Amino acid sequence: MTDKKFSTFDVPSKPNSIIRPAETVGFKELVPLTLNDRRTLNLLIACAWDNFTDATFEHRVPIADIKYTDKSNAVLNKTVDNLMGATVELRIRRDGQEYLRKASILTRIDRPIGAGDAYLYYKFSEDLIDAVRDSSVYARLRKDLMLQISSKYALALYEILQSLRNLKYQQTLRLSIEEWRIRLGVAEGSLPRYANFKQRAFVPAVAELNQIGDLRIEYAEIKTGRKVKDIEVLWVAKTPAEIVAAIRELSASRVGRNARRAGTVESTVTNSDSEK
Repeated sequence: MTDKKFSTFDVPSKPNSIIRPAETVGFKELVPLTLNDRRTLNLLIACAWDNFTDATFEHRVPIADIKYTDKSNAVLNKTVDNLMGATVELRIRRDGQEYLRKASILTRIDRPIGAGDAYLYYKFSEDLIDAVRDSSVYARLRKDLMLQISSKYALALYEILQSLRNLKYQQTLRLSIEEWRIRLGVAEGSLPRYANFKQRAFVPAVAELNQIGDLRIEYAEIKTGRKVKDIEVLWVAKTPAEIVAAIRELSASRVGRNARRAGTVESTVTNSDSEK
């Protein structure tokens, strides 16, 4: 008897966890997404999980579950517009080789007019579903942690590491600077100099996850001559004491969190001279 191939969609969703097929992690944003857009997409995937691969299924989520603290619906309405117009570039395999697929995330969203208890109705695009139907690698995201992360770059890095942490023989990821920009969702033309990308996107993302996450992240800059070409990231499980500190920080007020991690922005770094 042939063993059934493992599928990402066999993994059950849990109240405080969100499953993301690895194919949808670190995608290229052809339309830039905000932190709230990324958070909301994760919540929409979680709510739709049991029927995610059914392109005909219309999912629904209570507005209250995705509204955060916005009483006027303005932020939610903007997020809905952004997600409805979002196009991404996914890596897929067909005919035995790798391809890039450009696809929309959603094909329809119905949002209520006015206030009151209501639902958001939505459908994922068939092209997106088809790209992940045979997924066998996934990221498990903690909902409480995801909602505490304060930058889209940190959330993107968290998703990437979670998609890799259960791979038995991988604890590092080395990518070019340009590939890191793409995977962290840096808008085209933004932060063009490496020093700016490092100081405003990459290092703050690492620092925030080291502060409130359950992995300890380190990185090394790989140079060609004097110029940084690649960044290699290493992740290891935190010690029990470090886990306790992260839980304490996660449960503490967000006010002052940036100040509390000031001075610990960089983890162990080698070859750390930035590009001039």
